[in-house]
Amino acid sequence: MASKPRISVLMTIYNAELYLGESIDSLLAQTFTDWELIAIENGSEDSSSKVLEAFNDSRIKIFSFPRNIGRTHALRYAFEQVEGDLIAILDADDIAHPRRFEKEVKVLDDNPGILLVSSWAEYIDTDSQRFDTWEPPTDSNEIYECLGWMNPIIHSSVMFRYQAALDIGGYPEEFKYGQDFALFLRLARKGNFSILDEYLCQLRVLKSSMTRSGEYSLIVAKEKLELSEVAGKVLDLSSKSKRLNRRRIATNKLKYGFELIKNRFIFSGITILLYAICLDHRILWDNNRIRKVFGIRGNSSKY
Repeated sequence: MASKPRISVLMTIYNAELYLGESIDSLLAQTFTDWELIAIENGSEDSSSKVLEAFNDSRIKIFSFPRNIGRTHALRYAFEQVEGDLIAILDADDIAHPRRFEKEVKVLDDNPGILLVSSWAEYIDTDSQRFDTWEPPTDSNEIYECLGWMNPIIHSSVMFRYQAALDIGGYPEEFKYGQDFALFLRLARKGNFSILDEYLCQLRVLKSSMTRSGEYSLIVAKEKLELSEVAGKVLDLSSKSKRLNRRRIATNKLKYGFELIKNRFIFSGITILLYAICLDHRILWDNNRIRKVFGIRGNSSKY
């Protein structure tokens, strides 16, 4: 009987034919080889399934759906197939550094109190050219405090303990967009996080990632607001982070109000905008849209 793999890699795939091969190649190049890939082919309308099936490696396990069931449901289905005691994430158009698994497994093995580890990341374009980087704090306490007002963790760079995630129910199904941050907030209440100050992940930014339907943008704005409110309630934050959390909630309310108005929910949108301004009037001068309306120039205020 074959032994269970140490790492289960979750990958959801939808219309990723252009970059899927490169993403899987980065897994095959890992120096730590004891892994399985749980590849969820989520009803793609391109040749993603053919790219996937072209790989001849017993560690790659393919689960196909005839239609797209949504990112969260796909992740939850993948979670149910896990055999490893560690879970790693890699999106179908992102790239893992060859030593990513080796380095992240070592952190978790050497530090039983750490439930999740991730890394710095490089942003790449459609031609795999680096154009920016993501370098969040690496101190566990600073990471925890950051969760109150931002998400410092790149989903495609994470590795976390399966049992810890299972104990909290895995990815929360009520979130269509922010299921990763929702999971992080729940895990943060159970143990520490670590972020390696190395670029172990390349995150691809596609034009389609920046152009979304009005309905999708509304969902994103609503969930960002909900999650910032959740963070303020469930995390034991310092006074500074509580202040930043309140500012984030106000900012997210403002953005949600704008999205409501764009989607013709005029009264609801104006109500949310006014509530956001009452919560923290300084967001008026920090928000680019508001600044343009009033013709304000120069640097926004710092907090």
